[in-house]
Amino acid sequence: MSLITLQKADWQAYFDRVSKSLENQRANIEVTGLKLGDQLAASQVVMHGVSHDPHDDTVNVFVKGLTHRIARPLQVHVDEENGLLKSAEVVDADGVHHILQLVEPLRLPAP
Repeated sequence: MSLITLQKADWQAYFDRVSKSLENQRANIEVTGLKLGDQLAASQVVMHGVSHDPHDDTVNVFVKGLTHRIARPLQVHVDEENGLLKSAEVVDADGVHHILQLVEPLRLPAP
């Protein structure tokens, strides 16, 4: 397991690269925070991609029938193992953690 903290300048390029391989993968989206506890926002959803929009200061997780929008992201952490993306965590300005957990790890394309 390799937890990597991405620099904000790298978010857009990382998500663009990873999104190409996310299409049709299944994932769970969990949202956790002190004010709201642990909530499962989506379970076993079909992925379409993830993007970072620096102009709107958002990270968007695109799944079938839903866009999970994360406003004012401060940190992005990804968990990779043997070239496989297992999960991504985005922490927003309110301290809420948005966790994207791939049901099956995703083999990442070369950078």
